[in-house]
Amino acid sequence: MSGVDLTLPAGTRAALRAWASTNLDNLQHHPMLAMAASPFLPDGYAWLWIALSLIGLGAAGRVLGTGRTAILALATHVLATLASEGLLAARIAAGAVTPQARHVVDVGPSYIVVGALVAAIAYGTWPGRLVSAAGFAVIAPYLFSGLNDWGVAETGHVCSVVSGLALGFVLRRNRRRAAPDSSTRTRTLSTRRN
Repeated sequence: MSGVDLTLPAGTRAALRAWASTNLDNLQHHPMLAMAASPFLPDGYAWLWIALSLIGLGAAGRVLGTGRTAILALATHVLATLASEGLLAARIAAGAVTPQARHVVDVGPSYIVVGALVAAIAYGTWPGRLVSAAGFAVIAPYLFSGLNDWGVAETGHVCSVVSGLALGFVLRRNRRRAAPDSSTRTRTLSTRRN
């Protein structure tokens, strides 16, 4: 969708991004559609985000498997969005931010990418860890730059880091429990044959 997005006229592209944004207004009116479309509309540097997605999701997938990596990606995106937008809603209610912030455009795959890269760094194989760490190092200076002002994207990125660590740990642990070790399978097969 990001390739299609780039071919659209500027006005149409802006309208699509405004509709797909995971801001408070869209989360109230069409939350599922906004959540589903938003990651496919990177806000600049589309090829970098595609490459980092492949690195992070691929490295996490080697350890977690495809299904658990999909759960990690989906849960990280949802949790980071709800946490960052929930904090924004609380700040609007407290009068710290103007109500117009409900409409801020927040699109892109960064929450998913950050969560996957962090999970791969923490729990992946050594080659996956190194490549994921290099990818994270490229974007890290831009992920947290507005954190002092409680920026929506920046607080979402912090939540993505925490989610990637926590969910990666749980999902990796569950995968290990679900797959019996090969020595147990071998003993079971030899017992059945006798």
